[in-house]
Amino acid sequence: MCIRDRPGPEQWAVLNLWFNQYLKGKEQHIPITPPSTLHVSGTTARFTVTPTDQDRLIRTEIYFSHDPNSRTRFWNCADTTPSGKSWLVDLTIHEDLPLYVFAICHYRLEETMILERGETTSFALNSIEQMIVPKTVNLEALAKLKRTGTVFEDFENGLQDWSSRDGRSIRTYKFQNPTLDRFGDKQLALTINPQGKKLSLRLNIGSRFLSRENNMGNFSLTQSIEGNGPKEIRISRKEFKGDKGKTLEWAKIETFEVTLVDESTKAKLNLTSAEGHKVLQLIQLVDAL
Repeated sequence: MCIRDRPGPEQWAVLNLWFNQYLKGKEQHIPITPPSTLHVSGTTARFTVTPTDQDRLIRTEIYFSHDPNSRTRFWNCADTTPSGKSWLVDLTIHEDLPLYVFAICHYRLEETMILERGETTSFALNSIEQMIVPKTVNLEALAKLKRTGTVFEDFENGLQDWSSRDGRSIRTYKFQNPTLDRFGDKQLALTINPQGKKLSLRLNIGSRFLSRENNMGNFSLTQSIEGNGPKEIRISRKEFKGDKGKTLEWAKIETFEVTLVDESTKAKLNLTSAEGHKVLQLIQLVDAL
């Protein structure tokens, strides 16, 4: 998905439709930008989106964030409520923090579209991004948001919070989610099923687009895993190797990338697929043993 780093198949599809319609003059029947509104009542903001052409509509998602840093902003997928032909969500307005919210509407293509990489049967349209920005923004207020998250990823929603540059490794901004409990003496716990193979786990971390005081440079870790059945791999912050002689801090991770390599063939496993999620099953931040 484009909101996770770069355009995905559905975004490339709508670009192709746009070029065909407006540069080649071929009618593509592209729906209009999904109309949306944001109404404020006290400390609650109600975002409503009403997509057109709903006979072709597959699903609608609403994303929001309070992080003013657009480069590293993590977008939370909201629990939406359908209402007639609209979808809506009520979001809390926090003191000294902005609120950004928009919708992605997924539409069915008339036929499968062949892309430079792969193919797709659907395309996506974003609504206009609605926002509430206070006169004063206090970044320290982000740290005061309620932190309840410990399950980092179980892939129940596929790659909703991830992107891939090579179609094999996966990366995310998820450590920038302020509701994730990233503080204290946490360990990274990964549940991996090698399925009888000898695998090499490679983790790469960066923070260059965070503020200067939070940019800790790059970190990496490589570890071998083999055997049958799910295995929990626990990793402490101190096990990551950095390029500035610093110890990793979970809250100061911008990009987090996971790669699994089959050591017998030297080929990367496809972590963007359902088969890949049978190998890499769960990622958590847990209290140290």
